[in-house]
Amino acid sequence: MNLSDLARPSRSTAISRRELLISLGLTTGISVVSAAIARSGMGVLGSSSQPSSSESSSSESSSSHPSSSHSSSHSSSSSSSSSSSSSSSSSGSSSSFPPGLRIVLIPYENHNLAAIKTGAPHLMAFAKAGALATNFTCLINGKAIHPSLPNYMQRSGGANPFPGQDCNTCMSPASSLWDLVEAKGLTIECFAEGLASTTPPYNYNVTFPSSAAKEYDTHHVWPTHYTRIMGNATRKAKIKDLSALNLGALANYTEIVPNVLHEMHSASVAQGDAWAAANFPPIIAAADLTICWFDEGKGPLYVAFYGPLAKKGAVSTTAYGNNDLLRTIEAVLGLGSLGTGDKSGKVMSDMLA
Repeated sequence: MNLSDLARPSRSTAISRRELLISLGLTTGISVVSAAIARSGMGVLGSSSQPSSSESSSSESSSSHPSSSHSSSHSSSSSSSSSSSSSSSSSGSSSSFPPGLRIVLIPYENHNLAAIKTGAPHLMAFAKAGALATNFTCLINGKAIHPSLPNYMQRSGGANPFPGQDCNTCMSPASSLWDLVEAKGLTIECFAEGLASTTPPYNYNVTFPSSAAKEYDTHHVWPTHYTRIMGNATRKAKIKDLSALNLGALANYTEIVPNVLHEMHSASVAQGDAWAAANFPPIIAAADLTICWFDEGKGPLYVAFYGPLAKKGAVSTTAYGNNDLLRTIEAVLGLGSLGTGDKSGKVMSDMLA
């Protein structure tokens, strides 16, 4: 099985893998994941390793695969998206995007945009092929949000119920993005690298010492902190180890959470960039919009959009934050609004095709 087997079959415009890689400005990494998939025969995203030029060359010669261009829909979306932030009501019920889109969000940690520009050439190459926010900060009332968990709660629920807390057992009864997605009859899943390797098996709400949790960090997996999700067995079952990810059957909204080494939390920028090089290309190929988001760091953060819904080459200087990103996801999927911080959020239309 190669990467083309993982792409969603309902694409309207076919492009070759070579064209995709050229558009990304990057020809490394994609072969590593496709090779791991071929070896496993499972159709899942494997763990990363350093790409080789010989593997990349072999991968580029493979057959074409469907693209998620939605060309007819994009023409109308392009003309109207620039006004979506101002024309959408506070209920967020209107959407200029076609139904049934697939969004993937990949969170990274603890480094600002300047550090990524300096030390992460692959992430910058992905952003160059897509859209880059250069004035995104995790601020509330002008103050940076620390530590990690409050940022994830703000981004997923438009509110920060745990100010200053990074706790394993903190639980919020509030509604979240998860509720909006399912209320519209859409699908949502979360895949966390290292979830299956915790010892003993992680049951989400028990406090583990770091030696037991290993490289998995529940502070970066926001669904585990909402009672509406964790109290529902069906929803809880949709929080899975990364090895269960099938790029050929993406949900409408998916979060892919690298472990603390690969998301730059507890390792170098270079190591996180290498993981991106090996794992981002097939994800971008399978989704309509892929988002990379950083949660902390002094000054503006790296937040970038990739894929067919990203405005190619866009560099946004607009001041954005977590409420705006949540509002943008709601708008693209036509979800409505939680009525919290998202209500005042702006759609990041200057980064959307």
